[in-house]
Amino acid sequence: MKGKLIIVGAILIGGGMLLFPDTIEQIDIPSLAHAALDDAENLQNDPAVQDNFNNIIQIFYEKLDVLKSLFIDSL
Repeated sequence: MKGKLIIVGAILIGGGMLLFPDTIEQIDIPSLAHAALDDAENLQNDPAVQDNFNNIIQIFYEKLDVLKSLFIDSL
């Protein structure tokens, strides 16, 4: 669960960085990391959010497996 949360968080933060200003010096990374850590702790404490998150990740991996099998079959 934690590994999946870290992967999704890294993807979201990486995508969010594209929306920030042009220079990296203007980005306050410690405050972003602290906010991400707080969000992760909140997710770990809420069972409803965990169940929804696990369902979303499971569906994502199922669809990824379908795409992978379609790609392999097309070769």
